Amino acid sequence: MPVATVKILTQTTSGDRKPDAFPETGRVRPWAVVHACDHAREVANVVEAQIHVGMRPYLIMLNGSRALTSDAIGQRNTRNNPVSLLKGWQDVRCWRKQFDENGTSFHAQLIHAHSFAAGMAAIRGGDAVVYDVREWIEEQTNGTNSWLARSFRTAEQFALARSSAIVVHSHAMRSECVSRGIAPEDVFVVPDPVCGNTTTMHDVPPQLEALGLEMCAARGKVLVLAKVTEQKSETLGRNHANNSFDLNSLFLTLSQAVQENDAIRLLLVSPGNLLLSISKKARELDIRDKVIITAEEDQQRAMAAAEIVIADPVSISDAQGADESIALAAMVQGKAVLALDNAANRDLSPDGRGLLWFSPDPKSMVRDLAHRLAFLARNADFRSALGKGGQHYIFDARSPARIGHMYDDVYRHAYARRGRGESSRGTSGALIPVEFCT
Repeated sequence: MPVATVKILTQTTSGDRKPDAFPETGRVRPWAVVHACDHAREVANVVEAQIHVGMRPYLIMLNGSRALTSDAIGQRNTRNNPVSLLKGWQDVRCWRKQFDENGTSFHAQLIHAHSFAAGMAAIRGGDAVVYDVREWIEEQTNGTNSWLARSFRTAEQFALARSSAIVVHSHAMRSECVSRGIAPEDVFVVPDPVCGNTTTMHDVPPQLEALGLEMCAARGKVLVLAKVTEQKSETLGRNHANNSFDLNSLFLTLSQAVQENDAIRLLLVSPGNLLLSISKKARELDIRDKVIITAEEDQQRAMAAAEIVIADPVSISDAQGADESIALAAMVQGKAVLALDNAANRDLSPDGRGLLWFSPDPKSMVRDLAHRLAFLARNADFRSALGKGGQHYIFDARSPARIGHMYDDVYRHAYARRGRGESSRGTSGALIPVEFCT
């Protein structure tokens, strides 16, 4: 993971150039943009991409003592840690105080808010505000139909309407923004960047021994990686629910696929508390010798060992989250990917480069996946070509330079529509520009 290092930079009005002063050369403007987030690692890849193209990103967090731990990074609020009315509005007030004390209106050209509270606080100033949405605020409450959820939805609607630009990370989320009354030209779909030198375990010899004796016996076989998730549908927003691909469907698929090609072995990455129950289920279906089960902490080595990856997580309950897909990691490592033909995977590769689709229709899903799995297992050259094609595509489509240019388009649009709120400029403090290194 990237490591954040910081240095203090004091700026004055004489050294703060306006974007309008930069020549219209088509190059990225060196935007001074403040990222307001709960933890630095939430925006590490975005900041790295922006530094790559010459921007000047700054970082503000609400309170260092309240920053998420490394184990919690990337996890959203759930029903076990729901957002509350008191905490939500207290955070808004704290964010506004942070912006005022750090003089963001004075030093920076834009605020890029990565949370509801930061966005609500930012629009109360005179800044150009970019509101970044990954999950709707009402989905972080105990019930989407509760009074609290409706109240937060109304508040977030206000933030969306007052922001200078909206950033989302899927076309489904963009459609939802438009359905909520946001002008289409104000909503930008920006995927997360990937770097070609970060997780390239594709070239590292698989350490099969580290995953146990069962995997050693799999040498010469075609390993197919799938991941089990035990997330329940109640913890997910309605926009994250996909057609469920459950464990029974996966095992039935395997049974059919090995009838066409006995070299197939399923490499199943599972939460530790499910290892025994999954093993028992495979034994009941008389396919235990075809399944290699490993714990989540060995996922990277398992990915390196596999030749085929099933993109969508396998649900142990009744739904799974689209953002839990391992397809991106598989494409980065140059693996052939079998992907459910759904909106999340179409966002990943609209033309299907690197992916071999299988049907989302529950009536034909198992048969279609089994047939395509057996086909990939028989054709090593096609597997290799599919994996390399996907790897080249993902590095090109999500390179830091490409993503940096996409954010330049967002910020140009936002800056042109700045000043919707009442000016609230502070003059104290100095921001902290951030540099990321691996």
